[in-house]
Amino acid sequence: MLSTFDRDLVMPPPSAEAFTLDLAGFRTCISVARRELEGLHLPLLAELGSRFKGSDRIIVLLAGPPGSGKTTLAALWEELGWSTGVPVQALPMDGFHLPNVELDARTTVRDGVAVPLRRIKGSPETFDLPALLTAVGGLRRGEVL
Repeated sequence: MLSTFDRDLVMPPPSAEAFTLDLAGFRTCISVARRELEGLHLPLLAELGSRFKGSDRIIVLLAGPPGSGKTTLAALWEELGWSTGVPVQALPMDGFHLPNVELDARTTVRDGVAVPLRRIKGSPETFDLPALLTAVGGLRRGEVL
């Protein structure tokens, strides 16, 4: 589990590793359990690196509700990528949400109940898929976004 802390006040426990990440211009300190690093993040990056060796780009999309840690996770993978030789570059998806007015006007059914899309902002159906596909297509062609 990723957890944030103030490096000036608290150090992570010995069973965790500390990272200072740039999250949208804000320097944020996180700690990650070594067991999680060694059992999840590093093997995942190694698998991506070996599976897609020789590819120009690997595109991985993260979706989840606001505040669930997507940006932090992507920044951690960027940081770990430097040390593992698997280059990772995060592209924030916040710019691909449907406009709030549209999210307010549309609903989806969850457990038999109509839910406004804005209440579940961050789930896959709340993104502007055509805009995202256009951007991903540009990335695949080597365009700079």
